[in-house]
Amino acid sequence: MTKQKMFIFLTIFCSTIEFCHSIDLSSSAEPGDSFFIPSPIEGEIVNINKSAWEESFPVNNLPQCQSKCHFSAQCRSVVYHEIDNICKLKDVNRLSPDAKFIKEPRIKSFDKRTAPVVPIHITKVEGVKDCKDILTKGHKESGVYMVSNNNLDYVPILCDMEIAGGGWTVIQQRVDGSIHFNRRWNSYKLGFGDFSTNFWFGNDRIHNLTTHYGIDNDIIFDLTKHDKTKVYTAYKEFHIDDESNKYQLHVGSVFDPQIPGGGAVPTGENKGFDYQNGQYFSTLDMDNDSSGSRHCSEEHKGSGSLVVTGCS
Repeated sequence: MTKQKMFIFLTIFCSTIEFCHSIDLSSSAEPGDSFFIPSPIEGEIVNINKSAWEESFPVNNLPQCQSKCHFSAQCRSVVYHEIDNICKLKDVNRLSPDAKFIKEPRIKSFDKRTAPVVPIHITKVEGVKDCKDILTKGHKESGVYMVSNNNLDYVPILCDMEIAGGGWTVIQQRVDGSIHFNRRWNSYKLGFGDFSTNFWFGNDRIHNLTTHYGIDNDIIFDLTKHDKTKVYTAYKEFHIDDESNKYQLHVGSVFDPQIPGGGAVPTGENKGFDYQNGQYFSTLDMDNDSSGSRHCSEEHKGSGSLVVTGCS
């Protein structure tokens, strides 16, 4: 049985994410310029949310398709069907937790990135499910990986290969206010955001990840304060139930993962998940907390939460 690692990275003050500079972008680019980064795999990027925005229409060539995407605020990627010159504009790309990539010949996909662009390392790895598997295959760079078990469908995943030995699957990241977390149940169910900045991995994916090999999963909460000091806390046996049981939270005992440069929250003061263990997930439109007539998610500006039993 493989022991899994989960990692939540919460930054209270804006910080910089540093990954491998695998995308070479012109230094002369002006803010607002669009770059279209080709996928090394032929096929189509799709949003797992079937009600998501998408536009499809005939074009004369690929540049015309990319031009349409450039002038669309919703467009985050281009899919071009070479055979019949069909252009599709999508609201997800390879940095989207709610995206899936379907391998298919003669279909070209391009991520739209708008200057200024944070360089991101994206690597395709097959025969793996999570970052622990990726680490065991010898990949030691933090970044986004397109992973597949069947070599046909690929999903993006963000890995931290540095903290506490590496192999950590990042399930949440907040570094600034560019992407809001004031969202409804379905958005938290499927995931949202961008792996280069702020995102939620998706409750369905977190459930599948934390139950696939059993419940022997570690989770780390790593927080950076306004003064740039870091604190963390960690728990064993982390997993959540599926949607039918409202993504109920389960955690075990606190442990110290010995993160260099960070300060562990003293065990006696670390009661957060002790209070939240067994609670259900709540969102703006789904009040599942145990606070009676109060709606904690709404009071916390609609942010989804596994960690609210009482509003404060």
